[in-house]
Amino acid sequence: MTLSKDDLKRKQKNRNELITTGKTDLSTVSKNFGLMDLSNTLNSVAKTGSKKEILEQAREVIIEINGTKLHLIFIIDESASCQGTELDTKTGFSDLIKHQSSQIYSTYVSTILFADSSNVLYKEINSKKVPSLEYIANGASTSLYDALCNNLSYFKNKPGYSYDYTIVVIMTDGLDNSSISSLRDAQNMIQECLKLGWEFLFLGTKINSKDIASSLGIDPSHAEDYNTANGGIIKNFEAILQAIKSKLLTGKISKDWSDSIRKNNSALGIDTPKRYLLGGK
Repeated sequence: MTLSKDDLKRKQKNRNELITTGKTDLSTVSKNFGLMDLSNTLNSVAKTGSKKEILEQAREVIIEINGTKLHLIFIIDESASCQGTELDTKTGFSDLIKHQSSQIYSTYVSTILFADSSNVLYKEINSKKVPSLEYIANGASTSLYDALCNNLSYFKNKPGYSYDYTIVVIMTDGLDNSSISSLRDAQNMIQECLKLGWEFLFLGTKINSKDIASSLGIDPSHAEDYNTANGGIIKNFEAILQAIKSKLLTGKISKDWSDSIRKNNSALGIDTPKRYLLGGK
């Protein structure tokens, strides 16, 4: 099972206390977290760094020592309409996994590709052991609802499932057009996961991501439209990394998590895309 709400609140309270300790000696902060052996290191940073840098350093240390376990679930569209994005998808994914593998806290990764059906590449593999992404966009259709319902159900109902944080990342370039599961089924599944404290990121192109995310019950502020030009997909993974950092450091996804995507869109002179009619059942 995932951590109880009380456990999550306790961890968040501790981190919030750390964030607001700008006037507190870092030795005291360390003692409060059972990190007396790190006091000298943190105070050394304090002599040369800014307040923001000091607190960021301290927060990272707390996260690492506390042994946080993060589960990233990628649900990525591999339909034929995604052709031409394979290299950037592989590169961005690889860069993200490399970063997570360098952290002391533990990241576990599950990757599901979907088109007319789901292709589960692996489940809950330590980021240090994640293989290169096998991604060939040649699927016939887009069964997003099935991919969500079938795979999220597996993790949600798995006996002994226990992570401090679970973040589900959805990337697609089209509306669902072939699922057996309905929109309502997908909504219900996502709502059940949200009640467990899971987070969702929805990244889409050629569609209105905020509308679609909202229709699924995902916070539209956790959705963003991207363009594949100018390394746009790599910017997606930079945004995902920012979301991960903010979630682990503050307990919530920051408002600026998708700045890398927005800046790329702005550089391309792309306005907010026209609103698409929501499809599905």
